[in-house]
Amino acid sequence: MSVITTIRSKAGLLVAIIGLALVSFLAMDVFTGNGLFSQRNPTDVGEIEGDKISLNLFDAKLQETVENYKANTNTAQVDEATMASLRDQVWNELLRERIMGETYKDLGLEVGEEELYDMVQGKNLHPEIQKAFTDPQTGQFDRTRVIDFLKNLSKQPADMQKKWTAFEDYLLKDRATRKYANLVAKGMYIPDFFADEFVKGTNIAATGRYALLDYSTIVDSTIRLSDEDYQKAYEKFKASFKLKEDIRALDYVSFEVTASSEDSAKARQTLMDLRDALVTSTDDSAFAALRSDLPYDDRFTPVSTLTQPALVALAGSPVGTVTDLYVENGAFVLTKLSQKTSRPDSVKARHILLKVENRPDSTVKAQADSLMQAVRSGSDFGALATTFSADPGSAVKGGDLGYFAEGMMVKPFNDACFGGRSGDLVVVRSDFGYHLIQINDQKGQKPVVKLAPVAARIAPSTETFRARFAEATAFASGLKNSEDFQKAVDTKGLPKKTAENIRVGDRVIPGINNARDIVRWAYKAAIGELSPLFETEDRFVVAVLTKAMEKGTKPLEEVKTDLEYRIRKEKKGEILASKWTKALGQNPNLEAAAANVGVMVQPLMGASFLGSFINGVGQEPKLSGALFSTPKGRIGKPVAGERGVYVFVVDSLSSLPKDYDLRSAKASLEGQFRGRAGNEPFGAKRELATIKDDRHLFY
Repeated sequence: MSVITTIRSKAGLLVAIIGLALVSFLAMDVFTGNGLFSQRNPTDVGEIEGDKISLNLFDAKLQETVENYKANTNTAQVDEATMASLRDQVWNELLRERIMGETYKDLGLEVGEEELYDMVQGKNLHPEIQKAFTDPQTGQFDRTRVIDFLKNLSKQPADMQKKWTAFEDYLLKDRATRKYANLVAKGMYIPDFFADEFVKGTNIAATGRYALLDYSTIVDSTIRLSDEDYQKAYEKFKASFKLKEDIRALDYVSFEVTASSEDSAKARQTLMDLRDALVTSTDDSAFAALRSDLPYDDRFTPVSTLTQPALVALAGSPVGTVTDLYVENGAFVLTKLSQKTSRPDSVKARHILLKVENRPDSTVKAQADSLMQAVRSGSDFGALATTFSADPGSAVKGGDLGYFAEGMMVKPFNDACFGGRSGDLVVVRSDFGYHLIQINDQKGQKPVVKLAPVAARIAPSTETFRARFAEATAFASGLKNSEDFQKAVDTKGLPKKTAENIRVGDRVIPGINNARDIVRWAYKAAIGELSPLFETEDRFVVAVLTKAMEKGTKPLEEVKTDLEYRIRKEKKGEILASKWTKALGQNPNLEAAAANVGVMVQPLMGASFLGSFINGVGQEPKLSGALFSTPKGRIGKPVAGERGVYVFVVDSLSSLPKDYDLRSAKASLEGQFRGRAGNEPFGAKRELATIKDDRHLFY
C-alpha cells in the first residue's frame, strides 16, 4: 500500500479538502472532455492489419493467461508488474496470430486433426507432451498416461477441459510456426565465395602505422551552419530519425510526501510502548499479525539466510528473546524469537487438487478425505491424480511436483510438506482449494527459526500529508498553461524534472514509480497542456506536456541538435582531410606529413576485417574498412572517422590458415542464419504491418 493511500485511510480531517479537490477535478473533467465523463467510449484495445481486437476478446485471453500463470507458479495473486508483462504477452501472441496467420494459410501450413493426434499420441510427439507425461520414477515417456488422461478428460472439471482445449490450440499454432521456420531455414544457402570471404575476414588482421588529426583541434564556433546545411543533412540521415512508436515528453514538479522528524519520533515511541507486551505475549504470531504495520509471515526462516545483524544474534539466543530496536524497510522493528527447530532442505511430493468453486466447502473436503482413504486402501495415487486433480501441470504426471525448497508453495501446502514426515498422507486447504498431499521424500535438515517481528512504519502523519498536499495544491492552483507553470517554478525555486521518450505502455517514468495515470494523460493532452494534480505512491505531481512525436520520421526541428553535431563533424572532417592532403602533397611520407601537421605517428595493431574495434584506437569502422582496401606499403587516403581524420600505412596482413575447412565454415554460417528463421520473419512482417495499440485507454 502506498504511503499516501495509507495516510488517506486514517485521515478523516482531510475529507473536506479532498472532497473539494475532487469536485474541482470532476468539473475540469467535464469541461475538458478528457476524463471519465467524456463522450469517448472505446470498445477495442487495438487494430492489427484492419482486424479490430475487442476488449472482450483481449480480456478473455488475458484471464486465461493469468490463470495459467497462477497454476504454473502456484501463485494466488498477481502483482501489477506481472499483470503488465502478461498483457504484453497476450498482445504479442495476438500480433503473431494475426500477422503470420494469413502467411501460413497462403503457404498451406495449416495444421489439422491428424497432425494434432501425431503430436499428442503418435510418432512425432510434441516436447511439451513428452515432458508432461514422462514417468518421474523411470524418466521414460508413458503413452498409457496420455491415453488415460484423454479418456477421463470429460470427467474433469470444466476449467481443466478448457485449459486442455487451449493447450491443443497452442500445439496447433506452434506446429504451424515450426513448419514455417523450417521452410525458411531450408531456403537458406551460403555460397562458397561468401563462406571463404567470411573466414578471411575472421582470420586476417592488419598491422601498420597511423596518424590522427582530432576534430577537437577545430573550435565549434568557427564552423558556420546554414539552413541548407541542416536540410541536406536531414535528408542524408533521415532513416536514422525514424520512430517505430509514438513518443511523449514532459516537464514536471513533484512534491514528495516524506516522514518528518516528529513522525519518526512518534513511530519509535509507538513501538517502544509495545515492547513489554511483546515480551510477555503467549501467542506471538497473533500479536505480530495484529500489531505490526508490515505484513506478517509466520513461515520458518532458515538461519543461514538471515542477514540483519540483530536477527543473526537473535537466532543464537533463547526462545522468547526480543531484539533491541532496529530500522528495516522504512520502519522501526522489534523481533521476538518464537521457535527454534530444524526442517528439511527440500521435499518431494505429489498432490491432488480439488477446487471448491461453486460447491460447498464441506462437500469438497469430504471428497478429499474419500480420496485419501482410497489411497490408504491401496488405490494408485497417480491414477487418481490423473482423473481427479484440477492442477493440469501435475495431473498429467500423476500429481508429481518433484523436489521443491521451502517457501516455493503456498503456506498451508508448504507447512504440511516441511512440517510432516516422508510417507505422510494429508489433506490441507489453501486458496486454490483442497489438496491431498503425499510426501514422497525429504532431503537434508537445516536449523530454522520462527520470528515474530512487530514494526512501526516511519510514515508521514496526517499533518505532514496535509502540509504537502496544501503545498502542491497552492502550486497548481491558478496555473492555466505552460508559461504559468514555468513562472511558478522560477518564482518558488522548485526543481523541475524532465521525462523524455515516454512510450504509451510505460508504467514508470524517471523519478516516479506507478506513473500510469500520468502516462495515460500525456497521450490525451496537447503540447503545452497543464496536467491536473496527480497522486502517485509517495508524491503529488504537476506536469506539462512538452513534446508529442508520432510514429514515423521525426521532423527537422526535433533533430536539429543531433544534426548540428553531425554537420560540424563533417565540415571539420573536410578541413582536416584537406590539411592532410596538402601535407602529403609536400612530402608523400607518413612520418614527414605527420610532423608537418604537428602530430605523432602511432603503431596500429591487430585490426580485424570483420571488426570495427582497433586496439589502441577504439571503434573506427571507416578506418577498419579502409585498411583492408588499401595495398600494403601505400599511404591510405585521409579517412574521416569517429575521433578525427586518419592517414595510415598497412605494413602487413596475416595470412589465412592453409588447412581451414570451407565445408565446416559453410555449415556454421548456415546454422547461424537458420537459427534466426523462427523470429526474424515475424519481426520483419511486424515492421511492415499496420498496427494500432490502444491498450493504454484501458490499462
